[in-house]
Amino acid sequence: MPDDKKFKFEEFDETKYASEMLKNVKVTLITVFAGFLTAVVSRLIWGIPISYNVQLAFIPGIIGLFFVKYFFRWAGFSPEDIKISRLLWSLFLYTITWIIIWTVSVNPPFV
Repeated sequence: MPDDKKFKFEEFDETKYASEMLKNVKVTLITVFAGFLTAVVSRLIWGIPISYNVQLAFIPGIIGLFFVKYFFRWAGFSPEDIKISRLLWSLFLYTITWIIIWTVSVNPPFV
């Protein structure tokens, strides 16, 4: 086999890898924090004594889904660096965090 056809590994850049993983951690923490804040807002809306409070309580969570892509910019990612899999993971994480915290706050198991 000729030498020009051999597979060569690229040099592993530890600083680049570490900075990218740190940005991913920032995005995850921002996403969880935003889901928590949205759940608190939904819980406060749930407590309003009107007949359609359940429908109104869903609005902050749905609006928050549109802001998830901006969490990457706040963490320092450029729009070209965002992979669709990472964006979908953040959407999933935000939604699950919001729904679980909101559900537990409305129906506390510890009372």
